[in-house]
Amino acid sequence: MDRLFVTVSVILVLLASALVVDSECTTDNEDVQQPLNTESKLLMEKSTDMKSLMKMFLDDSLTYLLTSQQFGSQYMQRPGMAKLLSKASDKNWEKGLDLLKKMLQRGGTIDKIFPTGFSLSGTGYLSVGDDCFPPADVGQSYIKTFKGLLKSSLDLFTQMNSIHINAVSVLNSVDAEIAHYLDEKLEDEAKNIREMKGHIITLGKMASYGVAVDIFDSNL
Repeated sequence: MDRLFVTVSVILVLLASALVVDSECTTDNEDVQQPLNTESKLLMEKSTDMKSLMKMFLDDSLTYLLTSQQFGSQYMQRPGMAKLLSKASDKNWEKGLDLLKKMLQRGGTIDKIFPTGFSLSGTGYLSVGDDCFPPADVGQSYIKTFKGLLKSSLDLFTQMNSIHINAVSVLNSVDAEIAHYLDEKLEDEAKNIREMKGHIITLGKMASYGVAVDIFDSNL
């Protein structure tokens, strides 16, 4: 886990350094560089919300990665679920870093975004211990995991929707670009919510049948 924290720190520093260069544009005089003024008043006012959203994406990514390792371990041997979680982890990691990139592009700085530092955390959904891992009821371990994925998606959707409402509110400085940026992510999260709910319903009907769960895993 220490390696994960080190990797996060290195990525944040490298990304910030790269964007310092990218945030400049060339004027008519190609020898003169002027900063591109795209500062978002909304992001400055809602920087805590944006930072929380980014942390949610990255924390979830670590949780999905650790749970993927649990399902893919020699004790569980559930490659389908392990693959699904690994893809979800990669996807949320990319979304978290993309959100950081957007904040930096729109006038944020590392000092403003992380005035007191930044840390991530993640815990596998399955309990680990001599008496509980691997779980006796494999079907329920799937349901528990999908419920965790569902809750994460609902939390992300709620957080993004709150920021989106502020972005289009006439009471604030309307920021159509940020609203559009969140549109795709909201749509994707809504799709995840529907998918997780479907898996939970399906597994609820077959969780007690070991062979059925095996077939379910092979189709993920």
